[in-house]
Amino acid sequence: MSIAQYESDRRIAGTGAAEEPGEPLRRFRWNNLAIYLAAVTAAAYTGFRLPLLWATTFQTVSLQDGFHRRFLIGTILQPFAALFGYSYWFYTGVTFLALAILLTVLGVIFVRSPLSGRSVLIVVWLLFPTGGFWFDEAGYLDQFLYLGLLAALWLRSRQRVWAATAVMALTPLIHEIAALTVMPVYAFVVLTEEPRVKRAIAMIVPAALTGAVILLDHPAAANAVDRSRHRLAHADWQPRLQVYGVFSQTQKQAWHLYSIHGIMVYNLPMIVLAVGGFWLLHLTGRRTPHRHWAHAVLATAAAGGPMLLAFAGWDAMRWGYILATNFCLVMWLW
Repeated sequence: MSIAQYESDRRIAGTGAAEEPGEPLRRFRWNNLAIYLAAVTAAAYTGFRLPLLWATTFQTVSLQDGFHRRFLIGTILQPFAALFGYSYWFYTGVTFLALAILLTVLGVIFVRSPLSGRSVLIVVWLLFPTGGFWFDEAGYLDQFLYLGLLAALWLRSRQRVWAATAVMALTPLIHEIAALTVMPVYAFVVLTEEPRVKRAIAMIVPAALTGAVILLDHPAAANAVDRSRHRLAHADWQPRLQVYGVFSQTQKQAWHLYSIHGIMVYNLPMIVLAVGGFWLLHLTGRRTPHRHWAHAVLATAAAGGPMLLAFAGWDAMRWGYILATNFCLVMWLW
């Protein structure tokens, strides 16, 4: 089967007639909107809470104070936060704005798409604990990472590949776990869809180099914590001092605080689903030009990459939800 034949079959599958290219995405489906709003409501009911001070403190970390990791959001927000006296409610507003943008993007995709196994993935993601997790973990930098990924994929779909590359190169500056979460998904898309291998590699290298520099550099300057605490001294909330400890301890010291094996065992069901489930679907599914073994290996790396977060920190539940999110993303793209 040629790629052209495959694309033609895919357009008419389940409809009995060919549709104009892009027509399904132009339609507004009210029934889809009702389903999506119900799913969002269920997710919000399950997990909604105001941002934790831990997450809010991370949003204040900035390059101006001397932090060399996780500083991008705090660096951008600092001039605006100063106008509001570094109020907790300013950071809360930014948090829910980011969450609203994320949910709006998913809603537009769902509402304009015909109901299918692919679009239902969005509702499944919202109704399963993953949906509640994104409300429960409001304010965490993970949400900004996935917003960056969606922006990069959108730019790339409109042939603005170098703008997309620049956006992805910024994600490690939001949080270094980008290397195991959003960057593998972006690499999967680029390597499977970009016909020129050298160009595909060139689109991935900037993000990889940025991540490497971030990990090799010292996390913070010697006076970074004091400068940050002094700046927030008159805010209407107390920053979590434990956050600053992340920038002073080594990875070896962090490993003494938790069990990597315990986190792996805790997330084993999700690892089996993300890796074993994907390969089961791949091996039993229909063969097409877009689904050969090399693409399946890349998809497995993108879906299962977050399981290595067990070596990065102790947030067992958080890593499990991110693993589930990457699995849904890869299944959508696949």
